[in-house]
Amino acid sequence: MKRPLVIHPFLLAMFPVVYLLENNLDMVLISQAMVPSAVVLAFTALALYLLTAALGDVRKAGLVVSIFLVLFFSYGHVFDVIQDAMGDQPGSGPGHGYLLAAWAMMFAICAYLAVRTRGEARWTRVLNLVAIVLIAPSLIGIGVYEVRARRINQSSVVRAADTIEITPGAEDVEDRPDIYYIILDRYASSSTLKEYFGFDNSEFIDYLASKGFYVAAESRANYPKTFQSLASSLNMTHLTYLTDELGRETSARRPVYGMLQDYQVWRFLKARGYRFMHFGSSWEPTRYNRYADVNFSVYPAEFSMMLYQTTVLEPIGVGLGVFDQREMERRATLRKLDKIADVARAERPTFVFAHVLLPHAPYLFGPEGERVTEEQEEARTEAENYLNQLAFTNGKVRGLVDEILSRPERPPIIILQADEGPFIPFLDEFGGDGTDWRQLSDGAVRTHMRILNAYYLPDADPEEILYPSVTPVNTFRILFDHYFGTDYGLLTDESYIVEDTMHPYAFINVTDRVTYD
Repeated sequence: MKRPLVIHPFLLAMFPVVYLLENNLDMVLISQAMVPSAVVLAFTALALYLLTAALGDVRKAGLVVSIFLVLFFSYGHVFDVIQDAMGDQPGSGPGHGYLLAAWAMMFAICAYLAVRTRGEARWTRVLNLVAIVLIAPSLIGIGVYEVRARRINQSSVVRAADTIEITPGAEDVEDRPDIYYIILDRYASSSTLKEYFGFDNSEFIDYLASKGFYVAAESRANYPKTFQSLASSLNMTHLTYLTDELGRETSARRPVYGMLQDYQVWRFLKARGYRFMHFGSSWEPTRYNRYADVNFSVYPAEFSMMLYQTTVLEPIGVGLGVFDQREMERRATLRKLDKIADVARAERPTFVFAHVLLPHAPYLFGPEGERVTEEQEEARTEAENYLNQLAFTNGKVRGLVDEILSRPERPPIIILQADEGPFIPFLDEFGGDGTDWRQLSDGAVRTHMRILNAYYLPDADPEEILYPSVTPVNTFRILFDHYFGTDYGLLTDESYIVEDTMHPYAFINVTDRVTYD
């Protein structure tokens, strides 16, 4: 009988990548899987080559490599299952040390048996078949999804605000203000903090007012999720038309993610000579913008990190202090906040978009910026963690504002705006993806939809052009009409939730439930 080809190591190496991609297709592009695919295939080829040279048999080498790959990529899943089974309390279940020791012992035993076996050809055929059966459904699923996605992307979804006319400006841009659009993710309104957290945020709000900010005390998010909120504000349009474009049953977010890359605000400003600087987050849709003149992105690709978290490498990296994701994100956030203030003034004015995942979880900072470990985070309530990180956020924003406003030669426009509010203290109501948001209490809806929204507008009387209930969808309509003489006008300040997070375009108008008393 003809000796079988040893293909199972390569298929088993690709299976975790393909499986993870298939289960996140609504949010992840295939291109994001290219680098991890190349890395795991290169590692597999090298390991197979070296073991074949050592053992003198490619089939035995293939068995050992496949055993290693299965254990390598299954570690994180097994650890999570054990932790969940043992309970949610910090420290419950076996630690990484015990499981890593068990994994090493298991690999040693299985590798020994693989080397000693005399049925390597039979096992090769079996593993080839198993690997094909494992990976085939995911490949088919990806193919089917991509065919459907191409049809969606050919619609008018990506260029949503096609009613917004973008024409080159004739104005002299030298005296135009820099524009800082800073998104503070899940920053709650003062009323939410006081009513549901028992926290008085007036010191920070008074600071902003003392600097000349107009704080829209009755502002609300237009949409309940980041991708919807930013797509709306950056394109100066409501998204309700997407119900017809994509369908109420569609769960795909990728078409709208395109609206976070190629959006109307940067096009408008670019046409008027502005430089576009993008300060990304660890969330993939805003991590990098291919249209920006300058990208400040210090976060690894989200898909790669998701894959990394399933492997043996994560606990080893954390233990050795060489690849701790929490510490990486913490340092990246600090560096980003420092760099925003260092935006160099060029002859051309600059538009700065910065997505800051604060006070959004994970809770990496104490009130004074001290490092918070995962164990410390888990030992505190969600509200305690949120307020600690909020206090840190307030301090950093004050320093950032002071630094930006210390340059008097060309006073900037500064917008501090949340995309959505927190889910705390109504976490049980929001639940998982299948939770029916139509059943949410008024308190839950208000808490999540009421947001911080503050404007620093040089050479303008904010009381004349702004109002307490202004929402993000009108932010740039107001700015462009006032500073650039356009006539976009205002849209209605409506707020929407969705039926559930798996139906992001099944919009429900909740404006009357989130307006302030």
